[in-house]
Amino acid sequence: MMDVPASQFLRPKVGTLRAIHPLHVRTIKHALTHAAHINRGYHLWPHPHNFGLKTADSLAALSDILAHFQNLKNEYGMVSRSMSPLAL
Repeated sequence: MMDVPASQFLRPKVGTLRAIHPLHVRTIKHALTHAAHINRGYHLWPHPHNFGLKTADSLAALSDILAHFQNLKNEYGMVSRSMSPLAL
């Protein structure tokens, strides 16, 4: 077990939550910014099969989040890590 300080599932832009998907992306970006400010981790977990639904919309949301991460990387030195080292 590991304590993950912030975690968010990246939901696809489909179904009844489609209308509030921009709020979902904004919440993720806000949490990323907060984690960068306090030098903490943030665990974003998409499920790859969800990108098969409304692929263009889902990839656009991910691209927006990754662009925001790049800004945080440049400004605060935030780093991207995979979970593979945790399995060691």
